[in-house]
Amino acid sequence: TQLRDTFEVNRKIINHLMIDAPSDSESVPDETDLMLDPEPDPRLVASVLSRHGFSSPERAMQDLTELRAESIPYLSPRRCRHFFALIAPTLLSEIHRTPDPHATLSTLVEVTDSIGAKSVLWELMGSNRPTMQLMVRLCAATPYLTQILTRNPGMIDELLDSLLTNRLPSTQRLDAQSIELCRGAEDIVPILHSFKNAAHLTIGVRDILGKETVESTHEALSDTAEACVRRVITFQQEQLAERFGDPMTDDNEPAEMVALALGKFGGREPNYHSDLDVVFLYDNEGETRRRIGGHRATTTNRHFFNQLSQQVMSQINHPGPLGQLYELDSRLRMTGEEGLLAIPVDDFLKRFHQGTASLWQRLSLCKARPISGSRRLRKKIDAAIVKVIISTRWNPQIASEVRSLRTRMQESTTSGNLKRGEGGTVDVELISQTLTLKHAKDAPAIIEPGTTASLEKLAAAGYLAEADALTLITNYRTLRWVEANLRLMNTPARHELPDGVDSMRSLAFLMNERDEAMILARCQHARQSNRKIFNAVFDTLAAK
Repeated sequence: TQLRDTFEVNRKIINHLMIDAPSDSESVPDETDLMLDPEPDPRLVASVLSRHGFSSPERAMQDLTELRAESIPYLSPRRCRHFFALIAPTLLSEIHRTPDPHATLSTLVEVTDSIGAKSVLWELMGSNRPTMQLMVRLCAATPYLTQILTRNPGMIDELLDSLLTNRLPSTQRLDAQSIELCRGAEDIVPILHSFKNAAHLTIGVRDILGKETVESTHEALSDTAEACVRRVITFQQEQLAERFGDPMTDDNEPAEMVALALGKFGGREPNYHSDLDVVFLYDNEGETRRRIGGHRATTTNRHFFNQLSQQVMSQINHPGPLGQLYELDSRLRMTGEEGLLAIPVDDFLKRFHQGTASLWQRLSLCKARPISGSRRLRKKIDAAIVKVIISTRWNPQIASEVRSLRTRMQESTTSGNLKRGEGGTVDVELISQTLTLKHAKDAPAIIEPGTTASLEKLAAAGYLAEADALTLITNYRTLRWVEANLRLMNTPARHELPDGVDSMRSLAFLMNERDEAMILARCQHARQSNRKIFNAVFDTLAAK
């Protein structure tokens, strides 16, 4: 009996997927009738599709014909055609609302062709309107996410899961997932590309649906990057240890390397395409110890960790068939010795304590955060960074130097740059970092790598007017949100509003803004008020 019941259930499911189709209605919309007709009248095509914003009904009909045809041979073509016909009126209405209906429809064809099992998707869209709206939104304005879908068809599951989950994946979950995926793998690069794409798809979907704050989106992107960097470090260290043994201190204790994240990465606020700024440090000199049964060759810790840093950067930056995993940079290593990528922790810190580090390097430490290594070493480096920051000897000349640095950055970019241009996000970050350098000695608790969290702490401690802090935080979120949407659109200039009318319309559609001029006005207002506060803050700092 149990076996017979199981067979009956299986048969119902198979019939539903491969044979059954919705019954025809006696009265159907023109759009449905058009999709059911194998040879529709050209006059009906023109009449129906022109109502939905298609300037070329014939071209649109070709795309719609592709959509109503099932691409998987063993699934029912009749079922696909009928389910698509049922959703056609609503789907075309949704597409009509997009900036370029033809481009949206064409992208939908590409995405569904790569995914396959169209009938299942059409049935889901018919029963779940948000899924339809999301697919249309993705195809209309987010080339970055649709490229992930077309290149990784299996990730439709991640897209649907993002609609069902109520939060982004946690730091711990991302790290654990990446560890499990890479366990025992001979080549982790394609695995990490897939991991990153799946995470970015989930993050991006929740982003465009407005379900996350700017900060939570950035934090999830940062956590994804951290997991990737840690996995590459672990993998490459194991490869090197097989050749040279394990690095040890003179006291016969394990020696470690740590990746110190800086900039946007250090502040847990990178965007979808942000570079990752890191410094590679190791805790002790010494030599490697040969593994039992391993190669006889050993080497110095300096050579081992520099080889490790080089291989990590090479693997992450390598433009292979899948493209770069990330763009990893190590500009703050501050060593005069050519070819060194990793330096001892004490040598790195000594340059700050001796005053040989430049001002911009000292500012960078305000957004520094260790992302690899043991908990013991990370805590040690965190404490050492705090010590460097609070040891800064403040004088008004620092404010003048920061302002001069900011001017040079502004002169090296275009006026419309939302990051480096006048009043851009760099203004806000420099206010945060400079005030931290000045006041950390009296209030170490204000040290915070994240920009908005730093401004909140500065205001709470009385070092920044609450009204100014709120304005800067609001402006920073506005500009970073615009930047995030530009990244999802894959615009050539990632920090500038697009010049083209069509691109601005797509940006407005993505941001749920009816008038694209409002985006420009908001950005201009944010930048003007940022610069006003920047000038006021630095005028005060230069006088004290």
